[in-house]
Amino acid sequence: MKILPKFVFFFVFVLIFVSCGEKKSVYDEYSDQINDEDNTSTTDHDSSKVNDDQNAPVEDTESGDDEITDTETVFDDDITPAPDEDIPTDEDNAATDNDAATDDDTDEPMNCTGFSLDPNDELSGDIPSTTYHIKIADNILGDPNHEDIFELRLDHNRFEGDPYVAAGTYDLAYGYNGHNSNNWRCWECVSVTQDHKTDSEKFYFQKSGTLTIESVDEEYNFKGTLSAVLVESTIENLVSSPVENGDCIEIETSFEAKTVCELGCEDVICGQKNACGKVCETGCVSFKQESLISKKH
Repeated sequence: MKILPKFVFFFVFVLIFVSCGEKKSVYDEYSDQINDEDNTSTTDHDSSKVNDDQNAPVEDTESGDDEITDTETVFDDDITPAPDEDIPTDEDNAATDNDAATDDDTDEPMNCTGFSLDPNDELSGDIPSTTYHIKIADNILGDPNHEDIFELRLDHNRFEGDPYVAAGTYDLAYGYNGHNSNNWRCWECVSVTQDHKTDSEKFYFQKSGTLTIESVDEEYNFKGTLSAVLVESTIENLVSSPVENGDCIEIETSFEAKTVCELGCEDVICGQKNACGKVCETGCVSFKQESLISKKH
């Protein structure tokens, strides 16, 4: 009898356990069904969103305020017309060219006074200064009662052994390394002094032109031609500076120059020529003295 109650109690317990397990299984199935419906709804919503994004209009993307990317469509109505600009005409261009020509012309003095040297007069100069002068006939540049002086200065003997005067053609605007552009360093220098040594004196220095020394003899007498434009200039410490809107003169001439040699014969062997081409006979060094000097050295 004691065994039966225990068996009955065990049987009842099993029935209760099985019943609870079945209820939990039903609940689980119901929960799974609810979750499946939610997932399906979410999937449909995402698909719809993707389709909507694909069908939506493409927005303009710009890297800057004015830069248009490839994805942006530009219509004629969206373009803002540029402000009206004056298109230069042939007449405007011609006027501009004329203005430029006028500006260039201001660099070259206009209405220059022209003259030539008297071919019967010789420039006179000396060695070693190699500076040659001549009076301009009739004093045509300023007051006729005051002298006008033409000057040619050569500095070919810059280096030892170079001649004092050398034949050749020389650019007065440039010369050696541009030295001829100013009075203080020129190698071939042309200048004119108007109304020499008076209160109205004016100084003119070369601006452009060509000096040609055609021939030079043993005593450095030479002849040649000159074509040059000289402009009014100031000069201070040998430095020349053009005067703004100053006067100008133009020279076209041939000339001859006579050289006076002031070099002595102190260091020249008697019977030989000094640097001026002069044969030394007095004041020179005898051959015997030269030999003694050579032995001492």
